[in-house]
Amino acid sequence: MRKKHLIRSVVYEIADLWPEWEENLEKKEIMDYWVSRNKLICNSLLKLTIIGIIIYNGISLVIYLILQILHRDPDYVFAFAMYYPFEIDSMWKYLAVYLMQMLATTAIYEGSYQSCDMFLFSLTMNACMLFRLLQYDLVNITVEHRGPRADESLENLKNIVRRHQRILKLAGQIDEIFGAILFNVMVFSSLIICFFGFLSISSGVAEAAYGSQWYNSDLRFRKIIFIIIARSQKPCKLRAMGYADINFETFYKICGSTWSYLSVVNQMYQKTL
Repeated sequence: MRKKHLIRSVVYEIADLWPEWEENLEKKEIMDYWVSRNKLICNSLLKLTIIGIIIYNGISLVIYLILQILHRDPDYVFAFAMYYPFEIDSMWKYLAVYLMQMLATTAIYEGSYQSCDMFLFSLTMNACMLFRLLQYDLVNITVEHRGPRADESLENLKNIVRRHQRILKLAGQIDEIFGAILFNVMVFSSLIICFFGFLSISSGVAEAAYGSQWYNSDLRFRKIIFIIIARSQKPCKLRAMGYADINFETFYKICGSTWSYLSVVNQMYQKTL
């Protein structure tokens, strides 16, 4: 909420960089690939979360009802142990309080935690797509050595450079907005790092610049290509408040450390038996 003005700026910047109409079939395939990927993962994550919430919130109620049918006279059990300023001494009160817990936990998780994760994921997907389209344009740029076409190709390259700068700034703003949240994710939720692991906004721009036909261009064109390659040597990636990169390597280290700690604790427990 404190950075909502920056979030609004990022969304508008993505909308401004998004191609309104693309006749190039290859670029359209790139866009469709990233959009479908975003939709698939977000929908899958949402469905898995809903199933998990239903199971977690409903298991206590199901157990209670089964014991009630078996005439075991069970105690009232809830998904969350909480204090209430009134006594729960009837079935209708129990069901009302249980329903309140289910609605409250679902609204809090889906409305804050999950929505923030999916929003960050979608922004990162869009940034990756914009980088990929930039690489395509850079590799396939028309290069002329002299004549009026040389000025035209140089102007096209300058437009690509301006887009590159805007996307880099966009990625920096995403990192600034969600740095604290990414740090929390890295510490408490290794699973979500899997989703962001392959989304690290890497620098394929340098390879794309080198893959263009710069050797057929004039000196002005080559200087700009050199600057693009030099700038792209520093990878563009999401970081957890500068503490660590959010990628597969970080996830691997967390899993490795967790397994090591678990093994040590297990051995200590075995020795005490």
